[in-house]
Amino acid sequence: MTSSVDKWTYDEFKQLIKDKYLLIIGDFGMKHLYQDLVKYFLFNTFLTDEESNFEKNRFSGDQILRGRPTKGQNNEKVHEEVREFTAGGQVKIRFYFVSQCFSSYVKDSILKDIESQLIKPDLIIMNSCLWDLSQSNFDAMDLYKNGLEQLFKLFRETLPETPFFWVSTLPISKKSEGEMIEDFLRPILPGLIRDGNFHCFQICSKHKILYVDVYSTFIRLLHFRHSNGIYWKPVAVRLLTEILLNHIQSFYLGVKQFKCSKLRNDFEKKMKIYKTQLSSCSTSERSRHGLLATIAENVRKSFEKPLTTNKRKRKTDDERPSNSKLLKIDENSKETTFDLIVLSSDDDDEETTEILPIYLLNRRSLGIRSF
Repeated sequence: MTSSVDKWTYDEFKQLIKDKYLLIIGDFGMKHLYQDLVKYFLFNTFLTDEESNFEKNRFSGDQILRGRPTKGQNNEKVHEEVREFTAGGQVKIRFYFVSQCFSSYVKDSILKDIESQLIKPDLIIMNSCLWDLSQSNFDAMDLYKNGLEQLFKLFRETLPETPFFWVSTLPISKKSEGEMIEDFLRPILPGLIRDGNFHCFQICSKHKILYVDVYSTFIRLLHFRHSNGIYWKPVAVRLLTEILLNHIQSFYLGVKQFKCSKLRNDFEKKMKIYKTQLSSCSTSERSRHGLLATIAENVRKSFEKPLTTNKRKRKTDDERPSNSKLLKIDENSKETTFDLIVLSSDDDDEETTEILPIYLLNRRSLGIRSF
């Protein structure tokens, strides 16, 4: 099949995802992507409508790890489903179902699995928007934006060097079906989806997340959308798969294999910018850990030697030495020098000078930025 990005062969696809662990997070749209990847890898065929609505514990040899399967037309807002496909130990694809971009489930289950190294993804693919904005409360958009901020911040702290692709939400119909959507929201939800995608793009750039715009492609392919106005037919799901595969290839293998010169140039620029951002993200995270490690070392040393108090005769103001030796942090330097702070206090006949480790002082009072 030829997608709007480039042409793929079955062998190229299998070679691309070989020895990779893909983590897919999202609602039923991302679940269909997961299913299509599995079906493509095993049989080189398309997903069927019946398979996209399946409610079995196993799909083409995968397994459900937690929760229970649910049909694609079932609109439960509270639902847990974790699935994983493994092919001979060479390919792993895990899927987490979420109905909100950030929730206690994301924090206590998904991120906990990553932090405990239960899963070690090479690539994260995620989307969540439709169910976030289908809530009946009128501050759903603000909650959505705040959730994205928290989500990306925690993922970048946990996996600073792992590529993270955020997939834009596909267009839906003004007459969409589904119990999860309130009637008064149906005519305005398409506009909310557009606004949500715009905010996603801005927040992704801020947190070094690669925003994959598929909305602008699928808005011209509405005839491939199901009659329910939300989900998409198998040929459209495969198109989504191939678009993402082209992003994966350009990230890992470069753009030399692209046949279209325009796309080759576009992807080269896009990935160059993203890799630079990702590199700066991982560097800043390592610097942060190094900074904290240095502080911890200074704290340890401060306890090894007791604090000293030097008493001497009172000096005049002209003879008094400067006592403003402050901590200096140069964010552009790889090395950070930590000094002890000298504080002075006067009494009637003598001056007491205390040597305090920096961790006892309030950083904000010294004008030191948080790290």
